[in-house]
Amino acid sequence: MRLALTNLVVDLSHKRDLEKKIIFGQAALEEYKEYQQAVDNVVQAILSLHAENLFAKTWISLQTPRTSGRQDYIKCSCCGEVTAVEKCNPAQEGFICRVCSAKLS
Repeated sequence: MRLALTNLVVDLSHKRDLEKKIIFGQAALEEYKEYQQAVDNVVQAILSLHAENLFAKTWISLQTPRTSGRQDYIKCSCCGEVTAVEKCNPAQEGFICRVCSAKLS
């Protein structure tokens, strides 16, 4: 079974600069608190959603993908699944995931 995130509620990209300061030990206490509050807000948003509003499930047979650390994510313009930007192809409507690209080819 494949569960695909279809809701960008877990997006903390607007806190990326703050996250970098924390990683490099350059953040002040207030910045730690600000980042923790952003994480807490995301967790509350996730917990308030029904699973069907957060994930799409499909039965597939694939090998486990390799990951290379933190990535930027975007919602596929075709199917709505959240996918790593580097695994999407540009299209007229925005970006589409590789699965949708293959279907359109």
